[in-house]
Amino acid sequence: MCSDNPGKGGPFGGHADNHNGGGGGALGGAIFNQNGTVKVKNSTFYNNFVSRGAAGGGSAANGGDSGGAIFSLDNTLEITNSTFSNNQATGAGGAVVVYTDEGDAGVTGGGGPPVNFNLYNTIIVNNGANECFFTGSMNVQGAGNLITHNGNGAGPFSPCPEVVSTNDPQLQSLQLNSPGNTPTMAILTSSSAANAADSSTSLGTDQRGVTRPQNGGYDIGAYEARSPDFFFSTITSIAADVGGSGSTTVTVNSIEYFNSAVTLNVQDEPAGVAVTVSANPVTPDFNSSASSTLNVTLPASLPAGSYGLLISGVSSSPSLSHSTGTKIVVTPTTGGMKNVINSFLTTGAIDRSGIANALSSKLTAAQTFITAGDNQTATNVLQAILNQLNAQSGKHINASAASALITDTQALQLSLGALRPNPLIGYVTNSNSGAITGATVNVLNASNGVVASAVTDSTGLYFFPLTRAFSLGSGYSVKTVLPKGYKKSTPATGTFTWQGSQINFSNFMLN
Repeated sequence: MCSDNPGKGGPFGGHADNHNGGGGGALGGAIFNQNGTVKVKNSTFYNNFVSRGAAGGGSAANGGDSGGAIFSLDNTLEITNSTFSNNQATGAGGAVVVYTDEGDAGVTGGGGPPVNFNLYNTIIVNNGANECFFTGSMNVQGAGNLITHNGNGAGPFSPCPEVVSTNDPQLQSLQLNSPGNTPTMAILTSSSAANAADSSTSLGTDQRGVTRPQNGGYDIGAYEARSPDFFFSTITSIAADVGGSGSTTVTVNSIEYFNSAVTLNVQDEPAGVAVTVSANPVTPDFNSSASSTLNVTLPASLPAGSYGLLISGVSSSPSLSHSTGTKIVVTPTTGGMKNVINSFLTTGAIDRSGIANALSSKLTAAQTFITAGDNQTATNVLQAILNQLNAQSGKHINASAASALITDTQALQLSLGALRPNPLIGYVTNSNSGAITGATVNVLNASNGVVASAVTDSTGLYFFPLTRAFSLGSGYSVKTVLPKGYKKSTPATGTFTWQGSQINFSNFMLN
């Protein structure tokens, strides 16, 4: 038997008929509050929805839905500095709906505790018709709101309070906006929401933690717009070999939807350093970045060391200028130093190829010991190079070129560790102080046995880097094997007691 009083669905549930059930109600796509106290601050509600239940057929009614983002039933809802966009309901109330059937605004005869609805400095836009409304008798307060399609005031659609603008605030897409770690919908400084909020009820920061206000007034919504600007990421130092080249990346980042060309300039580069920047200018995308490559090519004359560079960026619209720094860190290798020597030979800074060859051959020897892990012997070879550079500076090697090579050699020594150089070094000359090339010099022990041998180079220099062959406290002699055509060496013999320290012998003069 059918009832003459089929089920009533209430304010939001669909009524049934004698044979079919009504559709269920759908309330509060993100937040549903019943008799609670809900306070929402600095929050973004995007693309939430409610979807009512369908009736079972016949004359039964579909359910109702409302509050695509928030539905609050009785007690208290307070929303401050928040943004609602693209939330959806089947009909009205796509964003915020506050409802009471108690008829209670805290006055005599009310049915329960006062019902309160407070809305401050909030953007509600693009949520459909009657996107924000309240129904019933309640305490309603507000200030500084932007709502494009507020409740129309007819029937249950009482409008949300204190709307100061209905203009489109031009919300940007939902994304992570620096410095925040939750998605927000940015506004630009030209937005209708900018500088339009009520200062007395605005929060001190926005959803990202950005301080309010930024541009002379507080902004409506969860996002406080800053003036468009850009900044540089930290620029990694440029590592380069002596006489070589290197590069680094220069990244320009957009702040607050900056999207203008930034022209890059490099200053304070050392003399002779060639600098190129590619691409230039660069234009970062909104809230994104754009990068350029900074290339440097070093002259042979630039010694090992660290050199500062100033990188500046200038935009014309808006007119902005920022700068940052990086360094060129020049670290020598034996291969790089040989290239520098060849360059000096080509330019005449070294005027004799024999000297260039002598220096390069010692660098080759040093690298052999470095590769073998024998840094002490490599340090001793480099010490012989230093001796030769100091001897030739201002003579067959231009003084500035010699100074650069000396700095390079010392830096290479330092890179091998805090080792004390201890080679044996000397020269063999003729009676006119001319260098004798190819002379053999021997170190002899107390039994006149040959402990080590060396051959003079084009400057007459000989050296013994493998000093671990000598015993501490033992006595040794040094003699030159007379080349053909020579009869006498002065002195005939040099002597020393090995103490583990560098020894510079007096010249052997041959007649």
